[in-house]
Amino acid sequence: MGRLVLGSSGWLRGHVTRSVIASGRLCALLLVVGGLGGCPDGPGTVGTSVCLRCHDGRLAPDRSGFVMSAHLGIGCETCHGPGLMHVRNGGRGGLFIRALENDGDVYALCRKCHEAETKGHMESGHGASGAVACKDCHDVHGGDRTVARYTDNSLCLECHGPYGFATDAEVRAHTHHSVDPAGTGASRCAACHMVPLERLNPFDGPHSHTMRPVPPIASNVAAEEGVTPTPANSCSGIAGCHDGGVATAPVFDVELREHNELLQILYDTRYGTVGEG
Repeated sequence: MGRLVLGSSGWLRGHVTRSVIASGRLCALLLVVGGLGGCPDGPGTVGTSVCLRCHDGRLAPDRSGFVMSAHLGIGCETCHGPGLMHVRNGGRGGLFIRALENDGDVYALCRKCHEAETKGHMESGHGASGAVACKDCHDVHGGDRTVARYTDNSLCLECHGPYGFATDAEVRAHTHHSVDPAGTGASRCAACHMVPLERLNPFDGPHSHTMRPVPPIASNVAAEEGVTPTPANSCSGIAGCHDGGVATAPVFDVELREHNELLQILYDTRYGTVGEG
């Protein structure tokens, strides 16, 4: 199916035969036997299975974890561009394949599929300052969605820890809640700062990336405008937060106007206008 030779420069040299590229037989075989996706689609493409033959950590940067990624379904070349010239040149020549860093707009690729999240990110301090890009938090090539765990606050505290969040006491002073992000979810940064945009798909659906908490009154405003179901806010409507899942936590129903009004009073008392800017 093709000859692979390492040249003196250390770069992989070789070729994938015309029949493999044209018919995608190698991809089809791996799709059936190994469950891999990403078959060739369009001129100059070779398929994810071909990419992963080299990107195994020995011949090229290891991307073997991509088979567990949520992006497997769209394949490598949807983001990186057709790989035929890249393969035929033994992996050399960055001009033959696109990388995020090579785009003038580092968010262009992400925006194609994640428009709402990208827009929110650009409105956040992270995006507006240019200090944090999507790939700095998200593991686009692996089975983990983020480069560090967000469920125990590790992802956020890697950067924010030294700025007043190094201890549980400091986190508690900020959240006015107990601290058990990996257990009950109490004081989990993402729960308050990244509210789900879809009530019916709170885990796998899109989340706000503005990083601004959503005040309870915002849910009432949305409901008055005809939005159904009533959108979540940072205090209610989030799975695991004041929904009866924690026996010691009071229950609030985001669909009830009076609950959101009560929560808004508590919100203003504890957090002031932090969610309005």
